[in-house]
Amino acid sequence: HASTYRVHPPLMKHHMRQFFGERNFAFMNGKEWKFYRSAVHKAFNPAALEAAQHCIEKVACTLKGSLQREIDQGNDGDDQNVPSITMEILPLLKLATLDVFGLMALGENIGGCASLEPSPIAQAFEYLSDEMTRRMHSKNPFNTFYFIPTRSNLRHKKERQVLCDVLQ
Repeated sequence: HASTYRVHPPLMKHHMRQFFGERNFAFMNGKEWKFYRSAVHKAFNPAALEAAQHCIEKVACTLKGSLQREIDQGNDGDDQNVPSITMEILPLLKLATLDVFGLMALGENIGGCASLEPSPIAQAFEYLSDEMTRRMHSKNPFNTFYFIPTRSNLRHKKERQVLCDVLQ
């Protein structure tokens, strides 16, 4: 069945293995893939999402409090009588998503919404994601060699270790 036995291009597989590790969800096939796909699917059923509601609300309240604090501390609006701030929404959504994941999956408060700054985990994930994309689209054949001690390879190793430390 096509959804059970997926074949990835070798270059994509190589870079994804450097990001996610050898045994990751993206490369599973057959019975193993079905087992984990089923487990992930169960995590998003209505009962599981209802159980996650508490964590989502906790993160939302933290984010609201942090944004209110920012508004109270500074006003960049035209009308000085109406407090306001200007912020990009995508980074805030990333912070909230990672905070919810941390509470639900890791039982850990990552704290991005409290500080409104990306945590080391968020920075590592962002770097590795961007780096994988860059390398997959690069025509430079040396981008496939992660063992050469270049600046980007050393940073890749450091950021991957940050994620491994959290997930183990």
